[in-house]
Amino acid sequence: MAETFPEPFLCYHCGNIAAHKRIGLFEAKELFEHVDGRPYRERFNYEIYRCSTCDGINIFGDFIEYPRHKAFAARRLYPRESLILPEDHKLASAQ
Repeated sequence: MAETFPEPFLCYHCGNIAAHKRIGLFEAKELFEHVDGRPYRERFNYEIYRCSTCDGINIFGDFIEYPRHKAFAARRLYPRESLILPEDHKLASAQ
């Protein structure tokens, strides 16, 4: 099941642009929209990738039949922002 993503991409855990291996693929039905007050569910793919540098997990997902994002990076679900923080001495003082 593990396959390497063809293009290296940014890992939000370590900050490296590195190869990632897909370690999981899951399909579910998620809420797509409400039509006349009734929920409409559509098939949704979750893809789980492991960074080859730090072993951090990056999760991507989108609707299968009606994707909302064309760019792969826009489909990132976790982490939503970089987990990398600058060293304390590089942060500006609040005073």
